[in-house]
Parts: sequence; structure tokens; C-alpha cells
Amino acid sequence: EWFNPLWLKDRQRYVTEHMTPQFKDVVSRYAPSIIFADGEWDMPSKDWKSEELLAWLFNESPSKNAVVINARWGKDSRHKHGGYWTTEYAAGLKDGSQPWEESRGMAYSYGLNRAERVDDYKTSREFIYVLVDLVSRGGNLLLDIGPAADGTIPPLMEQRLLEIGDWLKVNGEAIYGT
Repeated sequence: EWFNPLWLKDRQRYVTEHMTPQFKDVVSRYAPSIIFADGEWDMPSKDWKSEELLAWLFNESPSKNAVVINARWGKDSRHKHGGYWTTEYAAGLKDGSQPWEESRGMAYSYGLNRAERVDDYKTSREFIYVLVDLVSRGGNLLLDIGPAADGTIPPLMEQRLLEIGDWLKVNGEAIYGT
């Protein structure tokens, strides 16, 4: 919500009047078991009021006994707290001392970017190599799929997913549950 008028005008009011109530509403309605926070790099966790928000999440929310969070709750918090850590467009974590996942889009952007060309996208084979590498080191692959405005998955992304799925049908037991 980088273009939300309140964010652009007064970030603290945005956090207090928009983000926090919206977060609590979504958690209260849907009781998620995992929450992936992102976009934290603009402010420290104190300004995001992360400590208060997470205290509510783990002590009062419907998800309090089952929720897992990542480590992105302020620009000062990445890879310090949370149930798992996330890297982006990187090689993941090396030592496996913390549960982790590698997050990336199918090309250079998260979501659909009409400026990206076909050759910007990794091939299915390249994604399979990434998946095997990450899983072999104890990680998970979070592959972002960006739907078009009408909710459809663009054909190139669909093709990659189907090809990866075909590979997993044959080799999935080496990936799942490891």
C-alpha cells in the first residue's frame, strides 16, 4: 500500500488507523496459521508498532496457539525474530540453524510485470534446480505467482507451474516432507 494517501501523508497514522485494525480484522476473521509480513524496510519495528501487534497476535488473537510468523516486522528485525526467516532472490541460508525459505518471483519482479520479457523468466528446469538445492539444505521455496487483473494466471507462469508439477509427480517424494 505504498500509494495509500494516509501512508504518503502520515506513516504513524497509517500504522495506527489503517494497518493495525486491518491486520487484526483479517486475523480475527480467518485465524491464519502462517503470516508473511513484508515491506518492512521503510521503518524500524518500533514505528510499525510490531511489538504491540505481535503481543496481540500471540496472546489474544484466534491464532495465538498455532500461528507462525516470518522475521520481517521492521527494518531492524530481519533474521532476528520469527518462526522462520526469508531470503529473496538469493541462495537461502547456509547453515540451516533456523527454518527458512527462499522467496522469489518467476522473473525479476513479484507479481505480473508487463515490462518483463519471456527470456527474463527462469525455465522450469532452472526452477527445479533451485527447488532441489533449497530443499537439500533444509529450506523451502516460496514461488510468487502474479495473476493478471482478471485473476487469471498468465500462460507462461501456468506453463512453468505445470512443468514443475509434472516433475514433482515423478520426484515429489524426494521433496515433500523432507
